Amino acid sequence: SALHTWEKQTIKNFPMTALHRETHTIIGATGFNDQSMPLEYMYEIGYWIDKKYQGQGLATEYVAALTQYATHALRAKQIQISIQQENTKSIAVAERCGYVFAKVLKGHSIDCITHSPKDSLIFIYDRETQRPNFDVTWENKL
Repeated sequence: SALHTWEKQTIKNFPMTALHRETHTIIGATGFNDQSMPLEYMYEIGYWIDKKYQGQGLATEYVAALTQYATHALRAKQIQISIQQENTKSIAVAERCGYVFAKVLKGHSIDCITHSPKDSLIFIYDRETQRPNFDVTWENKL
């Protein structure tokens, strides 16, 4: 299973599907992406949410949950998010979850619509910043 592979650190990414709590409809995707370095306790969170579910705090909820999981269960030393510079909604999610701007990576990503290089902004989790407090629990059932 993906969880076994992740725990053995033979892969660097751990994708997850985001389901709507009430309808069980797939509303997005999230997880730790391939920029993560588990052996160094550094994790990069990625997320996407369907447009019709944006603006409801759902992306904020799953980024906050992954941040808490990385902090407590994975003992992360650094957690980051890479966001295309024009994506103001994702920037707002990162900031609400306690991430602060760290640097710009020029031409770091390829836009999925225009297929042209785009600058990425790197946001780093700041443990001192206030963030939403969601009731998050997890359990390994291996």
